[in-house]
Amino acid sequence: MTAARADDAAAVMPDPGRARTLDELVGGLRSLKVWAGNPSYEWITSKVNDAWRAAGRPIGELTKRPTVVDFDPGSVTYVRPR
Repeated sequence: MTAARADDAAAVMPDPGRARTLDELVGGLRSLKVWAGNPSYEWITSKVNDAWRAAGRPIGELTKRPTVVDFDPGSVTYVRPR
C-alpha cells in the first residue's frame, strides 16, 4: 500500500505486512510508527481498544500498554506456516 503523509508528499508508508521474519515485522512496525508521526504508545493502545470496543470485544480482551510496548523480537522464534 502506498500513502503519502500530509506533511511530506514524497514519504511512502512502510508496509509491515511484507515482513518475512519476526525481526522484519518489528522493524516495519517501528518504521510505520515513526512515519505516522511517532504517536505515544498510550495513544496507540487507546486507539486499538477503541476499535476493539466498537467491534464488541469484551473488556477482558482489551490490550494493555505493556503488550504494545514490551516486545523483544530476539526472544521469539516465528515459523511461517506453509
